[in-house]
Amino acid sequence: MRSVMVRCGGVVWCALAVLLASGPGTAVLAGTKPMSGAAEVTREGNSVAGVMAAFAAERRTAMTEAADREEIAVPSDYDELLTAIEAGDWPSAANRFEQIKVQMGQHKDGPSDSAAYKALWQYVLEAAGAFEQAALWTPELLHLYAEEVMGAIPPGAVYFGGTAPGRFVITAYRTVLNRPFHVIAQIELAEPSYMDFLRDTVGQELDLPSPEDCTRIVQRHVEEVQTGGMPAAPGVTIKDGRISASGIHGVMMINGILSQMIFDRNKAAHEFYVDESYVIPWMYPYLEPSGPIMRLRAQPRKLSPETIAEDRTYWDDLEGRLKQVPAFAESEAAQQTFSKLRSAVGGVYEYWRLRSEAEYAFQQALRLYPDSPEACFRYAQHLVQRELYEEAMDVLSAFIQRDPGNDTARGYLDHVRSLHELAPRRTTIEGVPPDEVPQEEAQ
Repeated sequence: MRSVMVRCGGVVWCALAVLLASGPGTAVLAGTKPMSGAAEVTREGNSVAGVMAAFAAERRTAMTEAADREEIAVPSDYDELLTAIEAGDWPSAANRFEQIKVQMGQHKDGPSDSAAYKALWQYVLEAAGAFEQAALWTPELLHLYAEEVMGAIPPGAVYFGGTAPGRFVITAYRTVLNRPFHVIAQIELAEPSYMDFLRDTVGQELDLPSPEDCTRIVQRHVEEVQTGGMPAAPGVTIKDGRISASGIHGVMMINGILSQMIFDRNKAAHEFYVDESYVIPWMYPYLEPSGPIMRLRAQPRKLSPETIAEDRTYWDDLEGRLKQVPAFAESEAAQQTFSKLRSAVGGVYEYWRLRSEAEYAFQQALRLYPDSPEACFRYAQHLVQRELYEEAMDVLSAFIQRDPGNDTARGYLDHVRSLHELAPRRTTIEGVPPDEVPQEEAQ
């Protein structure tokens, strides 16, 4: 993955292009195939093909209205892509999207300065992203996923959709099925064109950061780092008062600050829900399980025994239902997505040091998708923190057998081995830094 220039409130960022690597099925439209069983319907009577066509038509209308407000012309490539999606023409949609990515500078051989391409990008990206997910999933599993997630989100809520299915699928189904909640892609908040898109589409309902807010946020971080008040995030450098980020940590630092600002400004009027992409640390004390996703409570507090019990019951039932769908065993996209959702909840239990619940969640995530690096590493790290080194090595070894070329897993296995060898001579073992976990065990 390569770096791109991102400008936040006038401050230049050399940031990672992370959107198209934010979850299962992220190479938008690349190598996708026509949907199998596309006529299968939702409970509301909509087929997947119908949902995608209706969503593309809605995005076209919204894009045209935005172009009229900005007095710019809709690029012909955008219009042709949406036409292909509405028609279910997979080869044409894939080819057109590749051409658009060249124009958008996503590929090295064709950066573009076109204001229209940039201003209207999010409309076609959402349609293309949803279209790709429809190709990667079977209709039955896609419907199930959308219904489970949307069923956890009440009217008027704000939903941070971090992964590709979490953003694109839910935006498409919410729009077509007229579910009244807001979707925000927290992984894109550092990108000014996305913030402009949000202000244009939901700015009347939500209090969103202004470009000036972005500038102040970045400058405050610069000052805190320069005065020694906080360390720079990994991959972030500051020189002559300017800040640059060359990796996901720097991008997510800004995304985390902006997502917290949106939460703080709107939590009195709106409930918040999260589909986790990358970990945003400030969220942890506020999070609680809610169906397949998580809810951000207005104030931080421990998880109640009732919430914990309901979560286990929910996931046991969902795992059973997924295993009853024959296509689930062959659907890597579905396995990845549900496993990641379960791992995210395990991370919340890990934060509160609810060790048995964390272990149960990580084990369940691995059952849902045994090839998941995230579930493997999170579970192994959980075991290392408990000084269960042999068990951690077993988890990593089993994963390496499934993915022999994973050098990261091999390196971590070597690290755990060295910890195990040193353990008899150590009185304490380093785990998660103390400032990242509460100092008190949740009851």
